[in-house]
Amino acid sequence: MKRHHRSLQRSKAFFYTHANKGGRFLARLLRGQTHRTQVCKLHLASGGASGFPTDIAGEFKSFYRSLYNLDAMETQSQSAAIMARTQEYLRDVIGPTIPLDAVTDLETPVTEEELAAALKAAKRGKAP
Repeated sequence: MKRHHRSLQRSKAFFYTHANKGGRFLARLLRGQTHRTQVCKLHLASGGASGFPTDIAGEFKSFYRSLYNLDAMETQSQSAAIMARTQEYLRDVIGPTIPLDAVTDLETPVTEEELAAALKAAKRGKAP
């Protein structure tokens, strides 16, 4: 029993010391995960299934095109309406925003005087 306990502790120590390093250990751990993230076969909108990469890429393209409705923005008024709905949604989700005068101040380029003052205010020997 002691031998199994010692073996288990040794394997835990090996995992602890090598888990955050690139190398064979990490490569072996990640090798099993590639099958979970790779799309090998996809059910098409037409009803069939395909494993060809061109069919899979085309299906993803049509899905995201319909999701974001990129073809529907034909006129200026439609794109303005979509932008207004997006802004309203973001206002509800994000909450308060930066005032307009602060935005214009933040968008102005940094002057040499401001940069020099910031560097002088920083501690010596520290990276900015």
